[in-house]
This record gives sequence, structure tokens and C-alpha cells, in this order.
Amino acid sequence: MVERILEKTGATLFFMGKVADVRRELRGGFAIGEARLTGLGGHAGSEALIAIQNENLVLFVDGEPAVVVPDLIMNLELETGEPITTEMLRYGQQLAVIGIPAHELMKTPEALKVVGPKAFGYPDIEFVPLQSSCSTKPETRAPCLNCNSFA
Repeated sequence: MVERILEKTGATLFFMGKVADVRRELRGGFAIGEARLTGLGGHAGSEALIAIQNENLVLFVDGEPAVVVPDLIMNLELETGEPITTEMLRYGQQLAVIGIPAHELMKTPEALKVVGPKAFGYPDIEFVPLQSSCSTKPETRAPCLNCNSFA
């Protein structure tokens, strides 16, 4: 199921793992915390950390930022592809962590002041946008979910 989601959305798989620890606390009206994952399958031997502030802010893989806001970081249940929100993360869940590029308007210097990593307390992380793997099919005339353009 995860493969179909990747295909339909143009998303990229960044990590497959089991939730080893979840910590959250309510601070200033925000659920702030982190989820730690240990790698499964092709990611065995690696670790991931997802920084959370109500939503997924940064995905670190082996200590390095892999996906950063405003790009979208999504947790999917590994077997079913069901999305797992930050408040539903639990020890033992097996997840696929995917990234979807943000809309171009979210990547402007003005927008990044409000929705980029520095706005969420990560001054040392530079936003490096994910590349769109636009998969629009001309025969469907369906808009690309990443860039909102038609083929």
C-alpha cells in the first residue's frame, strides 16, 4: 500500500522503522516532543528521530536532517498505509516515513520566515526543498498534487 501512495503523490520514502520511544509535553499550547524509530528492512541499523510541534517538523536520519518543514513529513502505518498523526504515535508501531514537497509558495523567502525550520526553533538547519517527482499523466488531465500543474 505504501508503494501506491508514493506513486500517486510523488512522495519519497525516507525511512521504515519501528517506534522505539515517543515523548510529548504540552508547552505554550503546543504538543512538543519527538519520536525515535529503529530501522526495519533496508533501513535496519539506522535510526530516525522525528521532531514534533503538533505536526512533524524535522525528520533526522542517523543524526542528519532528511526532511524539514515546510515540506510535508508523513507517518504511514507500514502494512496498511494509514496515516498516523503525531498524537497517535505509539511504541511498537511500524511506520513508513515519507516526504512530500511543499507548494512553491511555501518555499519563498517570505514564507520560510513563518513556516521554515528557523521559525520553529531550528536556527542551524537550512531548508533544502525536496524535489517534486511530478507524475501527471496527460491523458487524465489531473493536476499534479505537488506542483498543481497539468501535464
